[in-house]
Amino acid sequence: MSKHTPGPWSIARSGFPVDAFGILSGDMAIGQTVYIEDYDEHLANARLIAAAPEMLEACKQALRRIEQLDIDADPAVGPDPTQDLLKAVIAKAEGK
Repeated sequence: MSKHTPGPWSIARSGFPVDAFGILSGDMAIGQTVYIEDYDEHLANARLIAAAPEMLEACKQALRRIEQLDIDADPAVGPDPTQDLLKAVIAKAEGK
């Protein structure tokens, strides 16, 4: 069970005390990005952060599906790095 605030998360623009985007879970603020120079990059960062809970769940579902398929690596190509990548991303998100 993850210890993070459950999703979905959303973003809301705030101008006080600095131009920022709040990361929200319902009405509760759980984080904030602060605008420095590039507004578009700032907004993209906020969107990426807000999508994190759904992305984590998607990674977990994809890993379960790959494991259910029980696909052996092609000996001519070597192991598929997808499974290891998913495991690493999930571990990073969960602080392991």
